[in-house]
Amino acid sequence: MSSLPVPRTETTDFSLPGVMHRASIRGAECTTFAIGGPCTALYDISSCDALRAMLRALQQQSRSYRILGAGSNLVIPDEGVVDVIVRLTGEFRSIQLHGERVQAGAAASMMTLSRNTADGGLAGFEFAAGIPGSVGGGVRMNAGAHQGCFADVVEAVQAVLPSGETVTLSNSELGFAYRHSSLPEGAIVISAVLRLCPSDPAKIRERRAALLAERKATQPLTDPCAGSVFKNPQGHPAAAKLIEQCGLKGSWEGGVCVSPRHANWIVNPGRKGTAEDVRTLVSRVQKVVHLDRQVALEPEIIFW
Repeated sequence: MSSLPVPRTETTDFSLPGVMHRASIRGAECTTFAIGGPCTALYDISSCDALRAMLRALQQQSRSYRILGAGSNLVIPDEGVVDVIVRLTGEFRSIQLHGERVQAGAAASMMTLSRNTADGGLAGFEFAAGIPGSVGGGVRMNAGAHQGCFADVVEAVQAVLPSGETVTLSNSELGFAYRHSSLPEGAIVISAVLRLCPSDPAKIRERRAALLAERKATQPLTDPCAGSVFKNPQGHPAAAKLIEQCGLKGSWEGGVCVSPRHANWIVNPGRKGTAEDVRTLVSRVQKVVHLDRQVALEPEIIFW
């Protein structure tokens, strides 16, 4: 088998306190899809000061950058990524409960946050019990499930702009819509304040357990994937229903397939799939559904 092409790389290194260069990581290692080539300019950043310094350095050198969260709805190209990739770690994983409010770092796990708030007797974030993403990514795409989403619970968000300036944005300023927010261009979410409702921890844990059981029963959680592939189109049946009606459930392209368990999930069961396989299968599903049901499916997953 021929090796994948290695992208051209910049020689500049960012030697800054709190910034760690991860030169040898591939996209397949940092996404739940287990797909993607070399990410030769990936930098783990562990503090706000380090992030601001990094962004100022990038701006001075006119370098473009991408923001990597948990990689749970992302497809990284087979040839890899040339741009600088910023990934938050360290203090950005913190979770603090203050009465009805919770302050969570952007790199905190949504599933961990859901568990911690339940144990702390705070209801409203159970919907995220089985979503394998980060808080920052959840804010950016207004992630949700089980009739709940970030727009329902976010009070305010702190973000760092490309200039290094830190801003606080209220719920209304974030322009939340279905799987969408209006964060400023290039802004990196660093934390979010959620306002939840005090309740009996036992009842919250019971609801979380029921939602997790439903998820396990209906979704292919054991295979590498990126969750729901398409947004549910307004005014039409759910994307999974449309795809199944078109006879596409179980369809293969190279190493990936439309999951036999849930038609709105594409899975990479043998870990041999490529980004091109995913693109091709997504395009085929879109074309068939449009021709057969006159519905244009919009991807929810992100292609770099």
